[in-house]
Amino acid sequence: MLRGGMSTVFLALQGTTTNGQQEEKTGTGFVISGEGYVLTAGHLLSDGSKIPYSRATIRGSLGINFDVHAPTGLIFPLEFVRTNGDIDVALLKGLPLPNQKFTPVHFCRDLKITQGSRIHYLGFSLGMPLSVNSGTLSSKEGPRGLWKTDVLVSEGSSGGPVFDNSGHVIGMIKGGITAAAGNNFIVPANLMLDILQTGMSSFDECTDDQTLALPDCSPKVVNYDIALTKSDHPNFYADSRVFTKVFPAQSNHTIESAQFYPASKNQATDPQITISGDKSSVRFETNIQSGPFFDQWRGWINGQIVTTQKPRCAN
Repeated sequence: MLRGGMSTVFLALQGTTTNGQQEEKTGTGFVISGEGYVLTAGHLLSDGSKIPYSRATIRGSLGINFDVHAPTGLIFPLEFVRTNGDIDVALLKGLPLPNQKFTPVHFCRDLKITQGSRIHYLGFSLGMPLSVNSGTLSSKEGPRGLWKTDVLVSEGSSGGPVFDNSGHVIGMIKGGITAAAGNNFIVPANLMLDILQTGMSSFDECTDDQTLALPDCSPKVVNYDIALTKSDHPNFYADSRVFTKVFPAQSNHTIESAQFYPASKNQATDPQITISGDKSSVRFETNIQSGPFFDQWRGWINGQIVTTQKPRCAN
């Protein structure tokens, strides 16, 4: 995945408006320091009338989305630190779980990027899995110092990090003009220096010849070996037992398909192969028999589960 994938944060917010109404929304943020500071779009913390919530509960997950009504995975709370309403930027502080590490994105101290340059951003569009979108830096002469881009931006993507071809962050996706598709804006890093300083960000010394390894979002085949044997003989008649094995998807991948290819089988039922609802694992289940005490025959099954797995950066 594009460098910064596991620094990009899925945000789920429950806000209370000034008149007591409850609202839910999701968005994108990104880690800007190892201390857990997270940058996002300021409007995530406001209602539809751009009035800040009187109270807000914010939860986050690194690199992966979750069901806000039935959350699973490593989900951590975040607290509000400060905002800059003029440029629609908010700073949050993640409260880490045990053994969790925050890995920040990288900024350049003096980054030279020009109009027409290729750019890329990561975001959780419409609350869906993390995706990468690419486009062009159309102009550096937008209103209030914002930059304009033709990159596609959907609801939920605002607050995502924008990368140049070196893999360094040049700014944050702000959003666009609803009535004018293709007119989307970036808050450049130079406008956020005060908030980046508060969030304890660091800056790299960058050179113009650094290049980005573009994300490989193509599916791939991943195999899992099965070798199960039942050789106990506790009774004077055949005995059976259910065997199950669960295999997790590769990091930041989802399992799209799975099929078992047997190599050999004896006294074992045809297995059931089940992909979990969130596509994060595949489950193998079979019933194997072994023979009575006086015959002592064994049961077994050997083979491979062949899966197709898709990176979460794929659209």
